[in-house]
Amino acid sequence: MKISEIITEMPAMTLHGPDGFGLTQYSGDEYALVGGFRDGSSNAGELRLKYQIYSHALIDANGGDFAKGEIGYCVVRVASDDGEDQGDILGLIDIELKPKYRKSGHGKKIVRDIVDTTKSGNLDIHDIQKKAKKFWDKMGVEYKSKQTGSAQNAVLRKQTEQIEEDLRAWFGKGKKGGAGGGGWDRYNTKGERVGKCGDSSKGEGKPKCLSKSRAASLRSSGGKKAIANAVKRKKSNDPNANRKGKAKNVNSHPKK
Repeated sequence: MKISEIITEMPAMTLHGPDGFGLTQYSGDEYALVGGFRDGSSNAGELRLKYQIYSHALIDANGGDFAKGEIGYCVVRVASDDGEDQGDILGLIDIELKPKYRKSGHGKKIVRDIVDTTKSGNLDIHDIQKKAKKFWDKMGVEYKSKQTGSAQNAVLRKQTEQIEEDLRAWFGKGKKGGAGGGGWDRYNTKGERVGKCGDSSKGEGKPKCLSKSRAASLRSSGGKKAIANAVKRKKSNDPNANRKGKAKNVNSHPKK
């Protein structure tokens, strides 16, 4: 068995030591955090711990040499009280990668692996410095209000949590959005409005959703046929209704 497979099979948290909390280990899809040694003072109910970061892929690429898979370290806040939240990562205080692994996409993936281990779906990001703000902005953090000083604190949520909130807004129940109120509307290959986004029936296939204003724009340029063409283009370019991953945008206007 590969070393990376052993790491992957580790539980989300393992405890070692006579005091019940010495070494903790976390494993995500691509990276593992190993170590969990105390780093500075901690607040009540939590610990400040330092982890070495290892890449599963690098360990495999180097014939299972664990040492060659190390790419940096991070310092996090971890819940230490007894109970179901024990071991949950609460916040990221610092993350540093070895020079050769910077600006290579590792940082973004590691942070995503960390936030995906959280039970709440939220990860506090502490003391964001000005030079790092661009990176965190791209990650999609939400800055906390009423902050002073050059360093800022923020929250990063799981991508699934963000998508669900975006969809709630998209499929919303307000007066704006779709025809007759609510969120965007679903159209078929005849250019007919058949319901709201998210309400498609089994076997219907990939939906094409349009806001009221977008549908009106298409209708003014070619009636139902223009909407029908937009639906057909969507189904042709993105046919799998169960595809996972980022939304795939398909131009609503037919080819000229």
